[in-house]
Amino acid sequence: MDRVAADENLHYLFYKDIVNAALELDPSATMCAIERQVRSFEMPGTGIKDFTRHAMAIARARIYDLDIFHDKVLVPVVLKQWAVQSLQGLTSDAERARDQLLRRLEKVRRAADRLLRRQDALPAT
Repeated sequence: MDRVAADENLHYLFYKDIVNAALELDPSATMCAIERQVRSFEMPGTGIKDFTRHAMAIARARIYDLDIFHDKVLVPVVLKQWAVQSLQGLTSDAERARDQLLRRLEKVRRAADRLLRRQDALPAT
């Protein structure tokens, strides 16, 4: 497991640094790409048999869910590391993409809160 975690961390660092560089070179195109990626993100494995059941079990165990996705991925990377909300000189398309992205982050937060409330209401097993 340590090897998998280390490998995943290297992937994270690589992509985070690539996007940092891309934001410096072409912030408008990169902003549009970030919005598309967040909008179309799916967990790896969505095509496997019984994925939904497995994803629900993973969420119930608090291994990974919308709350974690929002608080541990989107906010620290998109808002803090890349600071997309503060980018200057964007094209009108990139400005629209940023607005859509920021609204999507709010929607993910609201959906995560709803799911957490539902989970809290379930009887302990």
